[in-house]
Amino acid sequence: MPILLPPELENRIAELAATTHRAPEAVLADLVGAALDRQKQEDDAKLAALRSALEEGERSGRADYSLEKLLAELDGEPTH
Repeated sequence: MPILLPPELENRIAELAATTHRAPEAVLADLVGAALDRQKQEDDAKLAALRSALEEGERSGRADYSLEKLLAELDGEPTH
């Protein structure tokens, strides 16, 4: 699948390809792979933080909670 890149990025990839004696496509593939790996690591870290927060909430027990009171408070209305 062809990818259209900004000229400055194409130039940088061409420079890296010349410096490393590799094909520009190989350099681009490595860059995209590294970016995807980093995104996956960030997503995994966010997922772990979310799971931890959910587990902490479950351990904290039940709360005395009223949806109507919460919505009224958020709307700035007096509660009963």
